[in-house]
Order: sequence, then structure tokens, then C-alpha cells
Amino acid sequence: MFARTLARAFWVMYDYLLKSILNNVVLFIIYLAVVLILWKSGKYLEIIITSAVLWVVLWHLLTPAVMYYWQKVIRGTEHRGMLPEIFTGLKTFSLRGLVVLAINALVGAVAFVGMNFYRSHMGSKVLVIIGGLAIWIIFCFILMQIYLFPIMVMDEKKRIFTSYKKSVIMFLSAPFSSAAILIFTGFLLVLFYPLIMGFAGPHASGVFVYVSLFPIFLLPFFSIIFIIFMQLNAAIILFEKHNIYPDLKSVWEEKSWSDLFRPWEVK
Repeated sequence: MFARTLARAFWVMYDYLLKSILNNVVLFIIYLAVVLILWKSGKYLEIIITSAVLWVVLWHLLTPAVMYYWQKVIRGTEHRGMLPEIFTGLKTFSLRGLVVLAINALVGAVAFVGMNFYRSHMGSKVLVIIGGLAIWIIFCFILMQIYLFPIMVMDEKKRIFTSYKKSVIMFLSAPFSSAAILIFTGFLLVLFYPLIMGFAGPHASGVFVYVSLFPIFLLPFFSIIFIIFMQLNAAIILFEKHNIYPDLKSVWEEKSWSDLFRPWEVK
């Protein structure tokens, strides 16, 4: 499923290249604005924390609206145009996105308190086992986030708690593919550059360093929107697998590399 998700995400992006770049650039500028303001004010220490908080808040606020538009494009049900659909998505999902943010923040706070508690009681074998189970639950909760927003925007009644429940079912039906999508998303969010430099330092291989820097060059143009496309297509593929949606394999996957050189045949 991971390969199919990547393939569909790529062809959606390529078929709607101008709109994809436009969406990505707008989101990138919004995310970058506060960082530049802080940098200019000399508050360098606060940049990392504030950037992370800003990313999380804006992701929950804006991403459902963007997904609302693109899931219609992928499924061939979009007829009103990009801006009207995204504005409709903002009106419909902004509050829901903030509720999801509050739920996720609450879970994160409980996990943080719990991890500190278990760390201070490592002598108890029972608590070590419970701590291990808690880590597994946290990991599963993170995997759920891949499907949470796509399910919410595609659900007829836009139900938040039902979206959480269905997200659990989704990642349990494809755990390894979901983990692969999570790792690739981490790569697109520039996760591996600090890891490589932290472990290998100045002795890091030039090839690995350049590969880890690759998302940095894509970030202004493709990285954010490609993550959105991966999440949407992963959810849609699983919906197709369970016969909830009609099969779109012939639309988005039965393409050849020669289509890259025939732009007049794509949208």
C-alpha cells in the first residue's frame, strides 16, 4: 500500500502541478512568517518552540480545509473551483480542527506526565511493562493522525470521535504501510538531517547528508502538499479496499513514466 500511496500522491501532484505549488507556497509562507518575525526580533531561542507550536496549530486549523478540496479532486467530485472549496472547508472544519488539536494536546500532556512517572519508578517490573504498553499506545496514536483528518473531511456527518475510531481501524488494517508513511513524512519534515549530524557529526557521509537535506529544497514547493496527498490517498485506498469508495486505481495508478513527457494529456 505504501508504494501505491506514493504513486497516487505523485500523480495527483503532477496532474495539478500549478495548484499544488500554489497551495504549498501559501502554506509555507504562513508557517514561515512567524519564524521571520522572531528572527528579526532576535528571539532565537524561542524560534524552535514557537515554530513547532505554530506548525501544530496551523496544521490543525488549515489542513482539513485543504484536504476537503483535494479529496474532491482525487475522487473526481470537485466542480466549484479551488478557492470556494477551500473557503467552505475553512468554515466547516476550522472549529473541528481546533477540537482535534485540544484532544491531541490533552493526550500529549497525559503521555508526558505518564512518561515522567514511569521513568521515576523504573525499579518496578510491573510499571516497566505498563510503561512499555503506554509507549506502544502513544505510537499507535501518532499513526492514527495519518488518517484522522482525511476521514473527518470525507465523513458525511463530519464526526470527530467517529473519525478517531475509524482511524484506529484504518492503521490496524495496514500497520506496516502506515509506519512507512509516517517515516517518509518525517523525512519530508527534515527529520533525518539532525539525526545524521547528531550521530555521525563531521564524519557523516556526504551522500547521506545530501539525501537528508533533500526535503529542505522541496519544502517551499512540494513537501507540505505532498504530505497531504499521501494522507488522503492512504485513506482513500483503504476505503476502496473495504468497498466504501469505487476503485480509482485505473485513474491514478495505471500511468507510465512516458506521461511525464506528455503534459498536454494531464490536467
